[in-house]
Amino acid sequence: CALPISHMIPIKLELTNFLSYRQTASLDFAGLQLATISGANGAGKSSILDGVTWALFGQARVKSDDDVVNKIANRDGEAAEVRFEFELDGQVYRVIRQKKARKAMTVEFQAAIDADADKWSSMTMAKRRETDQAISELLNMNYDTFSNASFLLQGRADEFTTKSAGGRKEVLADLLGVSVWDNYKAAVTEKRKLADNEQTLIDGQISEIELELTEETQRREAFEAAEAEHARIKQLLADGEGRLTEA
Repeated sequence: CALPISHMIPIKLELTNFLSYRQTASLDFAGLQLATISGANGAGKSSILDGVTWALFGQARVKSDDDVVNKIANRDGEAAEVRFEFELDGQVYRVIRQKKARKAMTVEFQAAIDADADKWSSMTMAKRRETDQAISELLNMNYDTFSNASFLLQGRADEFTTKSAGGRKEVLADLLGVSVWDNYKAAVTEKRKLADNEQTLIDGQISEIELELTEETQRREAFEAAEAEHARIKQLLADGEGRLTEA
C-alpha cells in the first residue's frame, strides 16, 4: 500500500529579524494539543506560519528572498534567522535557516542526539538545494502540499481550488502517498534497463559460442592436420640429430 504522510509535531520556533519580528521571539509548542493565535492586524500572526514554511522549505509569502529580512535589520546589515524544532516518528530534528539581504540563503539540518543537552548530529548536505530536498523527503511533502494541507494562507484560501487539474492531482497524490508509486516505477524501470542490458550481453555471448560450435569440424580438421605436421617435423628433427651424431 502507499506510504502515509508522517505527522510532524512542532516543538519550538524562534524568529529573529524575520519579517515583523526584530528581536528574537520564541514559541514553545511542547505539550500543546490545540492553540489559538490572536492579535491585531500586522502583529505577526501570519509571520509565525511563514517562519515554519521558510525554515522547512525556504519559502514564505514574500516576493523575493530578501523580503523576509526585517527592514530595520536589513538597514543595520543583520541577517534573518529562523530556528524550528519538530518531532517526526519519535526523532527530534532542527532546521536553522538564515538570510542576509543580497547574500545567499543558508540552511542547517540537524537530528537530535540529546535535545535537552543541545547535542545534535548534522544532516546538512553539501549544497542548500540538496539539504532542502532531504528535508522534503523526510516530511514526504513539499511547500505546496504543506501549505494546501496544513493551513490556509492569508489571502490565498482558495489556492487549491484555483489550481489546474494537474496541480490538484499532484497535491492530492502527495497527501495520499500515491506519489510513492512513481518512485517504485522509477526503480522498476531502472532494474528493467539493467536486466535488458545484461540480456543483450548474454545474447551476444551465446551468438559467439554458437558461431564457434559451427566451426567445430573445420577447427578439428585443422587441429589434426597440425598434429600430423608436428609429427612429421619431429621425425625430420630426429633423423637430422641422428645424422649429426654419426658425423
